[in-house]
Amino acid sequence: MIFLSILPVLALCTLNNRMEASQAADYFPLEPGSRWVYLEQNGGLGEEYEDRAGVAVTLGTNLCNPVSTYSHNKLLASVYYRVEADTVYLAGFDLKRPLPNPYPILKVGPGKTSWKYSGGTQFYSGPATLDLKGESHAIKDMEWSGKKVPALQVHLEAIITGMDGVVIKSNQVGIYAKGIGLVELRDSGSIGKERSVRSRKLIFYEAGKSSKG
Repeated sequence: MIFLSILPVLALCTLNNRMEASQAADYFPLEPGSRWVYLEQNGGLGEEYEDRAGVAVTLGTNLCNPVSTYSHNKLLASVYYRVEADTVYLAGFDLKRPLPNPYPILKVGPGKTSWKYSGGTQFYSGPATLDLKGESHAIKDMEWSGKKVPALQVHLEAIITGMDGVVIKSNQVGIYAKGIGLVELRDSGSIGKERSVRSRKLIFYEAGKSSKG
């Protein structure tokens, strides 16, 4: 019966070894031309949003990759990311105003990986403070388009305080698939006393030309 107690350990080691061989870009691909279409549920209402990865641009002193969100083909917002080895950083929301300190939103590592950040961010185009705690770990493979792919779970807890004193709280759990990116997200939070719960699920993905080989 000893082998029964060893199986979970062997499974965990397999997941850890797989994550050691992975980079953040594997779970957060930003190849220009890539498209992700999500169905978002918010307050009982469903809406489709499309994210599009653009060509890398210079934001401040760093080369960053923009991801723009559209609804009914109308641009809603763009976010700029920087990917370095095992970490994805959020670098800004506006080309003219890069964040002074890009902050980590995803990390890949052996076993459970945790991180913290306290510093500046932007809220409604104005300065704000951010306290962020993150944690990521490998989970069992998920199925996409009939194929099993490695998956990563990322948990983020954030508190944003605006200059006007408004406090925003967010508790997110996201699932990322290797070679695809975000496939599921659940976000519960509040703006002041107003609470909300929303979820996103990937319903379509198209890789950029270079990703397709």
